[in-house]
Amino acid sequence: MFKKLRLTTKLNLIVSLTLAVIIGLLGYINIVLAERQIIDTMVRSSRRIAKAMVDNLERYMPEREIQNMQVTMDMLVTEQQNIQKLMLINRDGRITLSTEKIEIGSVLKKQSHACNVCHVGSKHLVKALHKDLSKMVMSDSGQAFITVINPIYNKETCYTAP
Repeated sequence: MFKKLRLTTKLNLIVSLTLAVIIGLLGYINIVLAERQIIDTMVRSSRRIAKAMVDNLERYMPEREIQNMQVTMDMLVTEQQNIQKLMLINRDGRITLSTEKIEIGSVLKKQSHACNVCHVGSKHLVKALHKDLSKMVMSDSGQAFITVINPIYNKETCYTAP
């Protein structure tokens, strides 16, 4: 059947199919790049929020006003619809503050992503192993979200406070 078509028809078919494939590939590449850009924007935003939390913590810790940090965390989750949960975890993996009150006092498993950033086996590292402390995670319900781990290193103003 293809042999019976005129030369111009054959060329038109070949060019059309080639263009369709190229346009399809470029469309796919465009979607992948847009998705990466959205994720990068979300990660940068999450890191800014984490930095703001550290700044607040450094202000509240010397005065031992940790309850103010809990209020700040609760306010962030209430006002920022894209934040599901915030936690403050001590070096032993105990959740000291959380926007989900039932979690406060519980201990994370050492194998969890949050612990593996600073702990290898039974060793506690002075500095985190990874520079990129953000990770895309799937919830049990299949929803994708980003976790940001921001280790807070003890400062003299915190442990010498009255």
